[in-house]
Amino acid sequence: MSTFVGDVQTVATDRGRGVKCTRDVAKGTTLLREECIACVLCANVRGEYCDHCLLPGYDQLLRCSGCKFARYCNRGCQKNAWINHKEECKGLQRVAPNVPTDTVRLLARIMRRAKRLPDPEDQFDEKNFPLTVDQLQGDVEKMLEQRRADMGAVLYVLKEFLGGNYLGFSAAKVLRLFVIVEINGFHLFDHELKNIGYALYQRASMVNHHCEPNCLVVFDGPVLAVRTLQDLKAGEELLITYIELLATTETRRYMLMDQFRFHCMCSKCVDPFSDEVLKCLACRTTGCQGILKHVSAEEAKCSSCDSVHSSGESGKVDVDAAEEVAEELLESANQFRKEERWSQMLSSAEECLNVAHLHPYHFAKLRARNIAMDAHIELHNWQEALRYGEDNLASYRHQYQLVHPSMGIQLMRVGKLYNYLDNVTEALKMFQQADKIISVTHDSQHALHRALQDLLTGCQMELRTMATPSLDQPDQT
Repeated sequence: MSTFVGDVQTVATDRGRGVKCTRDVAKGTTLLREECIACVLCANVRGEYCDHCLLPGYDQLLRCSGCKFARYCNRGCQKNAWINHKEECKGLQRVAPNVPTDTVRLLARIMRRAKRLPDPEDQFDEKNFPLTVDQLQGDVEKMLEQRRADMGAVLYVLKEFLGGNYLGFSAAKVLRLFVIVEINGFHLFDHELKNIGYALYQRASMVNHHCEPNCLVVFDGPVLAVRTLQDLKAGEELLITYIELLATTETRRYMLMDQFRFHCMCSKCVDPFSDEVLKCLACRTTGCQGILKHVSAEEAKCSSCDSVHSSGESGKVDVDAAEEVAEELLESANQFRKEERWSQMLSSAEECLNVAHLHPYHFAKLRARNIAMDAHIELHNWQEALRYGEDNLASYRHQYQLVHPSMGIQLMRVGKLYNYLDNVTEALKMFQQADKIISVTHDSQHALHRALQDLLTGCQMELRTMATPSLDQPDQT
């Protein structure tokens, strides 16, 4: 797939370079599409996805006979991957049984690509996008101050993986390349938003971050697309998120500083009450299901019964303790998931849902219901899985107040369960709601969009068949 650049161009912003629209753009428009410079499949999902196209393999992947590490969904993918895997295969055999980190393997692929392909004559294209990796942001000195030990370990392993040298690159050049990857690298996600890979993109790296983005990055295998989540005016800057947004301001800022080396000062991060949506607290009035909202530093008012409650130090201690218990239970549930202990995973999730003070819409309880839903699916308890999935839809609408693929995917999951339980009418309703979101977040050629259209068509055909009288029915007249 060739690179597509829409009505945008790079410009100087108060945060360095950025990307702005050159004309008015409607919601659900693809403004940028490109293949990666290089990508790698994460080690923790190896054996589940093809190393080349990054699509799920469903236990039918072909393993490379040389390194016994890489896996491909068919001979075509294996052949197309050979240009990248040929030297990598030797390196993997060289360091076996050790496996280089995802970052080391990505660095090696970028370096080998640079040796194969000469740099273009021009450093920038006609829309001022950089055409070489060297033009991407990478402050070595700043990174050295904070990550010296990590950088040294990465460079040592990289050298061993490459056969005892840096392929003719100087140590300083490799160091800068490492920083470029750390700051500009993208985590790749599959169609259900599971993190499966790590990649570097030339043009998408120019788009800046915001915790309330107006654009979205979606992946179809290694191909990245930037799509608008709302109508944009000419001159308006494209803004995406670099991190998971279902996190507190403190956590988001920590993640952004840890990887991307900046302290976020977006409008959401500087709002002292922005975490209220995420960490919504339950009204303490017996029988009330309302959410507490701060009216001052010391008081919170229920959105339903209007009762006023103290939010001072004593109340804060209770809430902090409750959130700590919920987080511990979620960690336990995820550990049980790794061990495939589904009943224990379910028990931890249900305990989390019973933690006091936290409203059912609290993001910890949203995650707990997802875990409970997954556990019931693994245990083949379809009706219970559907109950948790349905209960979570209101939480998703509360947390993802903008158009977001997570909401669309949740609707699809609930629709599939209805379909499996032969409730085609409700399944169709779920798929139609999902379509209103997915048609904005994903273009019509994306695999997820096509899969949703197949589900919609299947339900519509089944309902038409059910409504058509059978030809062998006796005439009642």
